[in-house]
Amino acid sequence: SEPYNLLNTLAAVAAARALDVPVRGSVSVRFSSLRGEVVELPGGVTVVNDCYNANPMSMRAALEHLAAAPARRRIAVLGEMAELGPGAGRFHAEVAEHAGASGIDVLVAVGEGARGYLEAFAGPERHAVASPEEAGALLERIAGPGDRVLVKGSRSAGLERVLGDAR
Repeated sequence: SEPYNLLNTLAAVAAARALDVPVRGSVSVRFSSLRGEVVELPGGVTVVNDCYNANPMSMRAALEHLAAAPARRRIAVLGEMAELGPGAGRFHAEVAEHAGASGIDVLVAVGEGARGYLEAFAGPERHAVASPEEAGALLERIAGPGDRVLVKGSRSAGLERVLGDAR
């Protein structure tokens, strides 16, 4: 997400200055299609496709970015955060609590490993689906003009399939 990457960029500039490395000109960075890619769907739905990877910190940053964006409704389609060890349940619950506290309107938990989001989410609407394809079908039914959707999870969740052919 932009604010998160802005902080990374500022840290890099500060490090360069501390090492007396001259900072000149501008640099254009192109991220992969699964890292914060903004996709405008027919019907006025904006999707932020950020499903390359996920951990508690990147999830919080992406949710904050979603919450700050202008939208009619904010929908978070979240897959499992893999490789978290014995604290995985707690980490998923904390992300869901953050989503609710940030003003996310709808949470869609994708896959068995993402069900930990559901109980802790205090927002107005929540859904559980078994697969990315089911999440895509659900979005077709519930997302409308002006909605902004975040799609985020670990690569093992396969969330790049949520958009299907809509990309």
